[in-house]
Amino acid sequence: MRSGLKDKRNIEIADELKALNENGVGAVEVPPIGSHVLHTKRVFKTKTDADGAVERFTARLVAFKNKSVRH
Repeated sequence: MRSGLKDKRNIEIADELKALNENGVGAVEVPPIGSHVLHTKRVFKTKTDADGAVERFTARLVAFKNKSVRH
């Protein structure tokens, strides 16, 4: 992460997790031993206006359901 954007992105992560919690979308839990969980990653975007100036930052947590699991 570029250091100049790190603080703003951390704020966006906190806002996204707060929104997920308030909307009852999911909960952060420790998975049971031996279970297979979906891989997730954070996706960041910088929204700009027509002049190219930074308008806002967005962040989402994306789950990948296509990860193959070997038994």
